[in-house]
Amino acid sequence: MSYNDKINEVKNELKNNNFESAISKLENMLKEVNQKNVENENNTYYAFGNYAEETIFYTIYGNKKKNIYPEYNISEIYYLLGFINIDLKNYGLAINYLDEALKWNPINVSAMFEKATAFRASGNIERFKAEVEKTYMYIYNSNYLSKYYRELGWYFVERKLFGLGNALYTYSNYFYKTDTAENELKYIAQQENRKVMYTPINEITQYLRDYNIPVNFHKGIMDCIFNGLQQVKNNMEKRPIARYFSNLMYDMTLRKDFVWLEPIKNEKYGIQMEKPDHWQIVEKEFYEKYGLNDNTVFAFGAPQIGIYTVTFVGECTNIEFEEKYNSIIENLKKSEAQILSQFLEPTKKIFGKTCVERQINEKTVRLNEDYVVANNKLFKISWETKNTKPRAINDEIASDIEKSLKAINKIAEDKSFNSIEGYNSIDSELQTINSEFIKSGLNEKLYNLLNDFSRNNLKDDGIDPFWKDYARLILNAILVLILVDKNKISIDEIKEKSKDMNYLRKYCEDVLPKIDIVNIQQFPKLMEGITNIRKNDADRTMSSLLEIINKSF
Repeated sequence: MSYNDKINEVKNELKNNNFESAISKLENMLKEVNQKNVENENNTYYAFGNYAEETIFYTIYGNKKKNIYPEYNISEIYYLLGFINIDLKNYGLAINYLDEALKWNPINVSAMFEKATAFRASGNIERFKAEVEKTYMYIYNSNYLSKYYRELGWYFVERKLFGLGNALYTYSNYFYKTDTAENELKYIAQQENRKVMYTPINEITQYLRDYNIPVNFHKGIMDCIFNGLQQVKNNMEKRPIARYFSNLMYDMTLRKDFVWLEPIKNEKYGIQMEKPDHWQIVEKEFYEKYGLNDNTVFAFGAPQIGIYTVTFVGECTNIEFEEKYNSIIENLKKSEAQILSQFLEPTKKIFGKTCVERQINEKTVRLNEDYVVANNKLFKISWETKNTKPRAINDEIASDIEKSLKAINKIAEDKSFNSIEGYNSIDSELQTINSEFIKSGLNEKLYNLLNDFSRNNLKDDGIDPFWKDYARLILNAILVLILVDKNKISIDEIKEKSKDMNYLRKYCEDVLPKIDIVNIQQFPKLMEGITNIRKNDADRTMSSLLEIINKSF
């Protein structure tokens, strides 16, 4: 029987509260282990649980000897023995087991938290707090960070610091929402004889600063995971490791740069699209539960936006699309749905975007209901939008994902007609931006169009995502300068303005008097980009950013 089979047997025993049987199985596994010491003269035998733990360990402690993984994950075995003995109130024994778990894997954050729990259960809450605080410098995912804030919340509530406790439990839910945090927020409300409330983020930040509590992941850990990703991202043999690190980076930063996309196909309709790893596929057996019909091609459960669906509407050529889209709009107007906005892609006319409000289960729901032609078929792509400012990150991801819809087999001579890629062409995007500027000037819609343009068209070429963000900042500023000066952006103008740092800086100074400063101050990132262009103390950085921009067009 393999290690995984044996450990699953133990976990099943724990589910049924068969502690004695679980302990016996774990002790027998320890007896079967050949390796009794974590290190000898030539090798180490650490039992890391994943790539992150191994990477963090070697970043902190160095890789002086070759590590040979033991046949069994000894750290996990000791962790489970510690976990069981806490439940049995054998706190001293539990701590000994957890220390052993940490000897075999010094980055076992679960064991660290469990050790803190043992001290809390035994009544030593100051040691409990100290052990919780030790976990911070090793935390590498949002679940652990959420637990970190929850555990500190418990301590401060115990000390009757209800305001701080409320802030910590609220903040823990930012990273991973739990019933535990919700119940503790209710408890605090009862103690203060008030309704449950969630502490505003600005107050949370102030509380954390006042009590010297970190406000996010440890920068060293983020750098460690990011560096791990850089080392493997272009190595096809290490693709699973790159996928793992990329997902961790997204979890820690919520930056779209790190969303890992995997293609998903539907042979019946001859189409495919890219699915973010953190979205869950909704299986057909659950379609009825979510009110999905048999024409649903893809259905994903996505954070913040609910169910993301791609539905087959009917056969449709590119030539027929505009007429069918207009018919859909007319039918929507006759229905109970309220159309908030609509947009027909102006060039190839194979994409139509709508935002509607519908009454679903006596609740007003705002939906994106977009239509696209692929493989001579018409599809509706729908998801709920929260209409938050700034827009929820998953709403932006959803908008990008629909652009990946395309035919598996190209059946028209012009391949761009068979996918939504044509809709996202540079010329089409620039035409939309120019039209919006002429129509309404600098507004939130134009600002979002500029962000989409810079996001879609800056080439990756393996550059550091953080550099890419700075390049976007400068590109958006360049776009605004050209619009103000020329009322129209072109690729040639972008290339000209980004070819030389001194030329761009002078151009910025010439155009600046034409800019409505009061209006542009509504968009701090644009102001920041213009300010960076005008700076004289970052020539080397600016030159690098302009090179990224210029090579993208």
